[in-house]
Formats: sequence, structure tokens, C-alpha cells
Amino acid sequence: MKYLHKQLLHCVVYGCTLLPVAAMAAGVEFPQETGGYKKSDLPGYKIASGLCLMCHSSQYASSQPPKSSPAYWNATIHKMKDVYKAPVTDEMIPAVVEYLSVEYGGQDRAAAHADYEKAMAKLKTPAEGDSVKK
Repeated sequence: MKYLHKQLLHCVVYGCTLLPVAAMAAGVEFPQETGGYKKSDLPGYKIASGLCLMCHSSQYASSQPPKSSPAYWNATIHKMKDVYKAPVTDEMIPAVVEYLSVEYGGQDRAAAHADYEKAMAKLKTPAEGDSVKK
């Protein structure tokens, strides 16, 4: 019985790997992403549009809780970076947090920019424990 389950699993895995190839060979065309993030002049818009759409649709941001705080967006982006290995750098995160906080979290633009400035200053200033004593 165990052998039969193992064979069945192999067939399912093999079939799933061949399905996209068979679909392309049959001329099936998959639709392109038609949505996008809310347009903005904030620098985080370009980063989110370029990197976040690589893995999931733009509806991900709009499906998050309304009025999500900057702390929420910051934690979400860090999760994407640390757990899912999204190619976002620490220097990009404050800009994306600012953009998402304004466009999807309803945060005041001036307050979001102040948070961005603080985050960038923190990145440029090493913490006390991080400096090497000579």
C-alpha cells in the first residue's frame, strides 16, 4: 500500500510539472497582470511596482486591513524580505512603507514623510553597539 501511495505521489508531481509545458504547447496564453498599485509620486511606488509585483498581484496591498499603520507595513515588508527572500534592501524599505502607509493605510502624507526621514536617518547612523572601538 505504501508503495502505491508513493507511485501516486510521483505521478501527481510529474503531472503538475508537465501541465504548464503542455498548456504552452497547446497555445494557451495566460493573462498578464492588468492591475497595479495606486499611482503616486512617492518613490516607494516605483519600488513596489517593480519588486512586489514579481511575486503577487497588486490586490495584495488593497486586501490588507484598512488604515494599516506604518508599523504594520514595515513588519509586512520585513517578512517579505526575511522569510520570502524578496529582493528589497533595507534602504528601500522606508520608501515603500511611506508609500503603502499613505496610499493604502490612510496616513497623512506629511506624517508618513517624517517617519521616512527618521527611518533613513536611523539607517545612516549606526547603533551604539554596532560601532567598533579602536
